[in-house]
Amino acid sequence: MQYLIDGYNLQHALGMAPRASGSSLEKARLRFIEWLSVELGPAAADVLVIFDSRQKNGDADLTHRNILMRFSHGQTADDLIEQIVRDEKSPTRLTVVSNDHRVLQAGRRRGCPAWTCGEFVDWLAERKTVKQKLETPNEKPDIIASDDIAEWLKKFGEERGG
Repeated sequence: MQYLIDGYNLQHALGMAPRASGSSLEKARLRFIEWLSVELGPAAADVLVIFDSRQKNGDADLTHRNILMRFSHGQTADDLIEQIVRDEKSPTRLTVVSNDHRVLQAGRRRGCPAWTCGEFVDWLAERKTVKQKLETPNEKPDIIASDDIAEWLKKFGEERGG
């Protein structure tokens, strides 16, 4: 499955959007990608984050921490996401993440799971909780009292002929 994420939309929903433009925009974007990479772990390689870009040309796709970033270059991120969903041969393998109703509807029309940013963040939190539960042992190992050990050694030692 590939996650197709409306980048600035999710970044804003998380409160990770910068207050000014310029270099702070790039720093905030990279902090967001770092966070996303940590949260997704190995699944980060299955993510395409689309960012708005007013420039008509610029960098090609960039990858940071295994997350692919694409800039819309002269069109909106929403338009680019809709185009990707429309062009996808197996749209059911895409999960669209955005708070934009138009983007969510475009994904649903093609059969994509479509999540709001809140649903995506909830899914990440639930995934993290399940992972922590799986990594935490369910019960403490039994501690055997030294008196019990002595009694067992005596009993089993006698049965062995010792």
